[in-house]
Amino acid sequence: MSQPIKVSVHPVRSATSGDWEYLLLRRVASEGGFWAGSGGGVEDGEDLAEAARRELLEETGLVPLALQRVDYSYSFLTGSQIDTLT
Repeated sequence: MSQPIKVSVHPVRSATSGDWEYLLLRRVASEGGFWAGSGGGVEDGEDLAEAARRELLEETGLVPLALQRVDYSYSFLTGSQIDTLT
């Protein structure tokens, strides 16, 4: 059985100091209470970029100026299951 595809979006911007600033969201305690980028599932008919834009807008109200794909994935415990984001 294949698992649904999920995306993780990590909004960043260059600060006036020259450093990078990252937007992280704190998950509710029942989902681990950790800090992470926004993310969620890819819906039928969506490609990864469309899903990333939609998830960012839904969770933060932000619209990305640009997207950059990074081939990276990680897993974390949410409730009683392990989710893997790419």
